[in-house]
Amino acid sequence: MLVFVRRAMRCRAVVLVQARHRSGRAWHEPPVLWPSTAAFRDEELRILGEFVDVAAAMDDRQDSDATGELLAAAVAEAAGHEDQTTALLGGWVERLTAAETALDVGEWADATACVRLALARRYATHLAASLLPADAARSVARRAGTPTRWWPIETAPPATVQFDKVEAALRASTRGDLAQRLVAHCAIEEDDDGLLDTAAAVRTVLALAMPVGPALADAHDRLVSPRLPQRAKRRVRRQKRDARHVLATTYPFHRLDIRTKARCVADWADKAKTKQFGEPAPLFSAAWLLGRGVRTVTYLDSDQLAHGIKEFFPELLTLGRTSARNLLDRRTEHWFAVEENRTTQYAVAAFCVGCGLIDFAIIEA
Repeated sequence: MLVFVRRAMRCRAVVLVQARHRSGRAWHEPPVLWPSTAAFRDEELRILGEFVDVAAAMDDRQDSDATGELLAAAVAEAAGHEDQTTALLGGWVERLTAAETALDVGEWADATACVRLALARRYATHLAASLLPADAARSVARRAGTPTRWWPIETAPPATVQFDKVEAALRASTRGDLAQRLVAHCAIEEDDDGLLDTAAAVRTVLALAMPVGPALADAHDRLVSPRLPQRAKRRVRRQKRDARHVLATTYPFHRLDIRTKARCVADWADKAKTKQFGEPAPLFSAAWLLGRGVRTVTYLDSDQLAHGIKEFFPELLTLGRTSARNLLDRRTEHWFAVEENRTTQYAVAAFCVGCGLIDFAIIEA
């Protein structure tokens, strides 16, 4: 019973904090936080507001391509290898990592480039995990510095992949918006007729959406964490850990649920054609009872898939901006909850002191 009451009170507190955030209510007056804590809160929220504007670069088309020479060098290096795709992805992520390290992000000067490089590196790692054997994918991940716990878990890649299609997809990941990246990745997944089956459409949507969260988390570590007041090291560590969890896990997989939306888009979008495989099962046979027999496979093209995303789940078109905005909202709600907890602590302390004074007065009387 006590556990139920405690959970109910916690849920009620979360609802009140979210309502207070949506209402635009200012911070508690008089201030209940220490001046250093309030200063850290204000600085963090200000920096996250700027980070939202920077994260929008993931969703927009970039006019300049600063990584063209890097990709050309990776292509030239991979041309002499037996497995060109593995060599291309490995050399590409290694050059992207070096370019990210060389960026000067002290005054937000190269913040947009940092975000785009992180997205390109995470997309290349996802592509390696989807197209290459396990050992080759691990090699690419090590060269990119990507922890294995952030790897995508997707199987059944296309049997053969053309080298020029992979190159075009990598180029689109550095400067294209979602529509351009979608067309480039569909070229990898499509069959000889230029169409995608339902499973390939799901893999395409996931390949575009899944790298965004980890890429934003990497950009947050480069752009936001160093700008926070470094005197409060414990708060900086907590903020960094919470931000990575929200950007890479909580928002894309729990709140947005991109896996379910990818399956829904693939099923709900208009179809180009339908094929049936197999023979009808005899009535009341074991195969008929198990739902086996004729299997229907639907196919769609890249334009139909892009139209389905725009029609049913337009939030996927601005995933970078919405993810960063969600982080800002979560951290704002966190600080509202900190204020509410501090107010409750002061009220409980005043109540206990008052009860002690009343008991002392009764005993002395």
